Amino acid sequence: WGMEPNDPWNKYRGEDLYAKRLGLVGLGTVGRLVAERALAFGMTVVYYDPYAAAMPGITAVEIDELMSTCDIVSVHARYSSETHHLLGAEQVRLMKPNAILVNTARPHIVDNDALLEALERGSIAGAALDVHPKEPVDPDYRLLDMPNVLCTPHIAGSSRGVTYIQSLQVVENIERFLRGERLQTVVNNVDPAADGEQGA
Repeated sequence: WGMEPNDPWNKYRGEDLYAKRLGLVGLGTVGRLVAERALAFGMTVVYYDPYAAAMPGITAVEIDELMSTCDIVSVHARYSSETHHLLGAEQVRLMKPNAILVNTARPHIVDNDALLEALERGSIAGAALDVHPKEPVDPDYRLLDMPNVLCTPHIAGSSRGVTYIQSLQVVENIERFLRGERLQTVVNNVDPAADGEQGA
């Protein structure tokens, strides 16, 4: 192999994670696991989640600061009326030209039209999407043909052991609830036994 621009050594050269700034939108169980891995690669990690408890080694910031300063924005929030288009046109416009948006959470947290426009303009570097506004996607889904977009068919959590592990977690949480103990994966300090409130 040579060193010409289209030879594999140059054509498929990736970016380093070391010293990059990662922004997590949502700091639940998955967001925390991503943060742990990112810190191991020497990344700076910030997050936006008004409900999550703090995590050592990473910093809470407002959403606009996260969008405007991060090299990679990774979405891990749950979907609700509060998070619908949390990353709307205004937030997408704040992203740096070299930034990449990753969404493995829910499609409507991100304004798909605003993301498409940014990708077509080249105002952001790219996107990796495991969730889409319509699933399965139509053959003419515009993001499928874009060279700066990686699309997968909502399979980010599709490992051989996931059903077994999730089943164990459900049973464990039922047992904890019946004993009046704190549930697994609660990150916002909600006590399921307090005032009849139930956390999940």
